[in-house]
Amino acid sequence: MPLPNPNRNEVSLELGSRKFLARASFNFISQLEEYFNIPLTQVVYERLPTGQLYGKDLLVIFAAGIEAAKQEYSEDDLKDAIDEAGVEASIYEAVKLIMAAFKGPQTNTGKKKN
Repeated sequence: MPLPNPNRNEVSLELGSRKFLARASFNFISQLEEYFNIPLTQVVYERLPTGQLYGKDLLVIFAAGIEAAKQEYSEDDLKDAIDEAGVEASIYEAVKLIMAAFKGPQTNTGKKKN
């Protein structure tokens, strides 16, 4: 797995013993909004804090991020990784990926630190 590039909103997902590169891109956001049928902000502020996520939701979130990073995966491998990681760890990784969409790219401002 390549190292994540924060300038591209990429994160490393750790699901059990497996690691995946994922990206919070515009297409990632669009896929999630279409799947949940609500804006991503509503997913973050209404669904995530109450734990209203289904197993299929986690699969869709991870698949959208991995696809956005142009990485190869199989649905069965991703399901196995979610099983291995467990629900709590999987939700943590899903939140990490979704929140990367709100951070924006981490760029060099050109300012020198004293």
